[in-house]
Amino acid sequence: MTKKKLVFSILLIGIMYVSAILSGFFKTKRVECYTQYGSCPDNYTQTLSWLKSQQLLIPLPHQAVFNNLNSFPEIKNVTLYRRLPSTLIISIAVRKSIGVAGPQVLGESVAVDEDGIVIGRVQDSVLPFLLLNSGPLPDSRLSPSQSLAIKALSVLAPLSPHRLNGSLKDTTLSVWLFPETEVLINVEHQTDIWYPSLQLILNRAKIVAKSPHKIDLRFIDPIITN
Repeated sequence: MTKKKLVFSILLIGIMYVSAILSGFFKTKRVECYTQYGSCPDNYTQTLSWLKSQQLLIPLPHQAVFNNLNSFPEIKNVTLYRRLPSTLIISIAVRKSIGVAGPQVLGESVAVDEDGIVIGRVQDSVLPFLLLNSGPLPDSRLSPSQSLAIKALSVLAPLSPHRLNGSLKDTTLSVWLFPETEVLINVEHQTDIWYPSLQLILNRAKIVAKSPHKIDLRFIDPIITN
């Protein structure tokens, strides 16, 4: 291809691109919004109604959309896609609550995700509860040790027949796994360090039909008090 033909081709493509933008053929006529759980709730779609008529041939406004949704603390990230000629698709990743934290078991507390991000206030919940001296504020984040404690509670929750309540002192999490059994964990230890030992102890307790009073998993060798 000669230099003149190359310049002509580039110029022709440029003219076609500008014409498509000016004609409005590739403007957004339909906005589809989804989370990992299905279609977006109405409050999301209403907030994003300004995206109609957005030009699809120019860079999509990822940051503007994310900033626009900042009032929803449960939103983790947002991705935009085109479906030409006229559809804009918004994919929203929503944070999942794994526990509740607050100054008291009964009363207003906050839901928290696996990163320790406070999602919002809750009144009633069956999620494991972390007792704090003072309640975290919405749009805030738990401390590193509190975040680890919430994760540990979410791991322990399936082992208990009731809603778990835990209290944290420094790095020690105290949980009453059963009405008669207290479990102590160092939240800075990885789950695979203490969880297999706990399962083994609980399995043995079932065999002998006697639950230990305290299981201290903060050390290499667990300490069991009957």
